[in-house]
Amino acid sequence: AYQENRPESLLTLYQQILNLRRDYPALRNGDYSFLDAGDKVIAYERTSGEQTLLVLVNISDPPQTLTNPKLFGEYKNILNSETVTIENGFVLGDEEFYILGGSTPR
Repeated sequence: AYQENRPESLLTLYQQILNLRRDYPALRNGDYSFLDAGDKVIAYERTSGEQTLLVLVNISDPPQTLTNPKLFGEYKNILNSETVTIENGFVLGDEEFYILGGSTPR
C-alpha cells in the first residue's frame, strides 16, 4: 500500500513496464540483436515487424560513456516521451536505463 500512487516507487516502475509490454509488440515477442556498448552496459535492439526499440542498461555504479556509432541517433524515450540524442560521449548514469524508439540516425 505504501508504494501505491507514488511516481518514484518500484511498484509504479513495474506497472509502467508492464504497460509498455502491452503497447509495444517488440517488447513482447521481438527478435533480439545485441550491440557492443562496453563491458558494463547491456545494449540490444528488439524488432517486431516495423517496430525497433533500443534498450540500454548501465549495470554498474559508475557512469558509462557510449562510443559505438551504431548506437548514435535521435530517439524517443518511450518511458517519458522525451527526445534522447545519443552521440559520441553520451553518458549513461550509474544504474540508468533507457528504452528508446523512433531512431533517426546521426
